[in-house]
Amino acid sequence: MRPSPPDPDTHLRLAEREYRAGRLEAAALAYQRAFDLQDPGSKGAAAFGLGLMRLLQGDRRRALLAWRQAMATHDPEFAPRAACFIAVWLVRTI
Repeated sequence: MRPSPPDPDTHLRLAEREYRAGRLEAAALAYQRAFDLQDPGSKGAAAFGLGLMRLLQGDRRRALLAWRQAMATHDPEFAPRAACFIAVWLVRTI
């Protein structure tokens, strides 16, 4: 097994490739690794992507948790997206 690269962008690109190949769990793990590196420039994208993978896997609870993490990053692109996904999720549960 190769060591995990410390670059979050590498993990984000890997997550995208895994998603496109239909490997949702592998994509989720790559998003999680990117998030865990605590890089302010990529945490929002990583958390948002992780939420999408969890939703596609049918795990709404973990998707919601990931999107809350994305919102907490205050990333100007991904925090609002996460807020919209949470709002839609809340409306659908009413």
